Order: sequence, then C-alpha cells, then structure tokens
Amino acid sequence: HHGKYTGSSLWSGKTRHLSRGARLIIHGPRYRSLEMRLGSPETTTWIKDWDDVIEELENHHGPGSRVAVLPDGTSGIPEKAIQSL
Repeated sequence: HHGKYTGSSLWSGKTRHLSRGARLIIHGPRYRSLEMRLGSPETTTWIKDWDDVIEELENHHGPGSRVAVLPDGTSGIPEKAIQSL
C-alpha cells in the first residue's frame, strides 16, 4: 500500500511542530490530511501548483529570498501506481 494508511515504521502519527523555520509548505497534486499532520495547522500550507508555491514564498519573504526544498520519496510514485491505490 506504500504508506496509503500509515507513515513509515518510525513515524508515530502525531502532529509535530516545526523545530526550525517558521512555515511548512506542502506541494503536491492531491491534498492529503495525513501530510498536514507534519506541522501545526497554523504553520502548514498545502499548495497544488509549483508556481503558486513560488508566489506564496515571494509574497511572504520577498523576491530573491532563499528557502530549503525537501523532497519526499513518496512523491516519486508513478502516477499510474497512485491511481491503482
């Protein structure tokens, strides 16, 4: 099921607040409430389109700001595999 109902084996499933930084933006084609538990609701935002992510970052931090992008392995699942889940 590739994490459809649970996180990885060491994940407790409890919401964790950001230990560094002020915000968490989750970029992906489908909203998943499970992913929103990676941070508190006040600091976590889900955005579908990459251009909207860039716009949100520029609006909040100003043009030319630097940010960290942390890719997640589950985002590498082929679309055909996702449709079969």
